[in-house]
Amino acid sequence: MIDTVKIYCGIDKDIYDVVYNKSIVKSSINKSSGELLYEIVNDSLEGSYSSSLSVRVGCAVKYHLINFDYFMEIEGSYHKIIKGYNSHDGIYNLQYIVNGFIELAENAYNIKLPTLENWYLQRLDLAKCFDLINQQNVTEYINSLSNCRYARRKLKFFANESLYYPRYSYNIKDLQ
Repeated sequence: MIDTVKIYCGIDKDIYDVVYNKSIVKSSINKSSGELLYEIVNDSLEGSYSSSLSVRVGCAVKYHLINFDYFMEIEGSYHKIIKGYNSHDGIYNLQYIVNGFIELAENAYNIKLPTLENWYLQRLDLAKCFDLINQQNVTEYINSLSNCRYARRKLKFFANESLYYPRYSYNIKDLQ
């Protein structure tokens, strides 16, 4: 099934302004010169079960969009947003998902966005899901994975529940 999708397109200043004024803006300023180095303009549209859709706007130079001064980027898992999960019963129609993203953004900001033909695909994550029929099969499958190894990481195995390979470079460490 299709999981995370990231799309972008060129937009005009009016659309940019609407989204900009409803977003979180992170800026970097050179304090000695007062020069604005960059801005990241991002908003999050909430879906079911707090699954969110990321909406970002910015200068079209990022994507080399010649006919536009601004871009809009939309990223998220449409399946997770509309169903609250992405573990099964997935959506395989990319056009349906992109149209859904466009509609969600249009409704959230009360704007009219470019049609499907004007959007570019930047990211597409596919997930392969398995129907293991019952909980006993799920438990046996998880336990069979306890023999897996991951280079330079230590396995934490929780019988009948899960595997965990911690990323120590990002975890809090006791350095004693």
